Amino acid sequence: GSMIFTDRGSNELRIADLVGSNVRTLISAAGTNVRGVAIDTATEQLFYADNGGNIIYRTQLDGSSGIPIISTDLNFPADLVLDCPGGKLYWCDRDNNRIERSNYDGGEREAFITTTQPYFLDLDLVNRKIYWGDFSDGNIFRADLSDGANVETVVSGLVQTRGVKVDPRAGYLYWC
Repeated sequence: GSMIFTDRGSNELRIADLVGSNVRTLISAAGTNVRGVAIDTATEQLFYADNGGNIIYRTQLDGSSGIPIISTDLNFPADLVLDCPGGKLYWCDRDNNRIERSNYDGGEREAFITTTQPYFLDLDLVNRKIYWGDFSDGNIFRADLSDGANVETVVSGLVQTRGVKVDPRAGYLYWC
């Protein structure tokens, strides 16, 4: 019954009830430009990116025990998603033109897909696909989740693409 969100103006991660009440600080000094919160409720782990410092962090769900798990060769990590059953973390590295993935501890890091300015992504674990948008060309793509192959343009001609989310069971793709 809670939502966790970034407050970029104050460099905080905040938590509130789903109706917006009981707002409180979860992590007070999360970074200088915090984006991309991802949560694994089964393991009670929270991940987030600070693209001001170019670091990806892992903490406990209560905000404690935060550690950097990826802190090298990042340039604007903008979004995080989890493959919880597979124990993998995926993120867009917008200015390095790639989507990467690693284990939850940052190990086995790999450049998964090379693409122009990826920004916002989501996983379709039912059909084993990854979806993402590009920062300024207004396209949405998808590829095979196993190896990043078979890249397809799903939507084109938008002005900008933000907030890409897929609902595979209902057969919908959402974006802003």
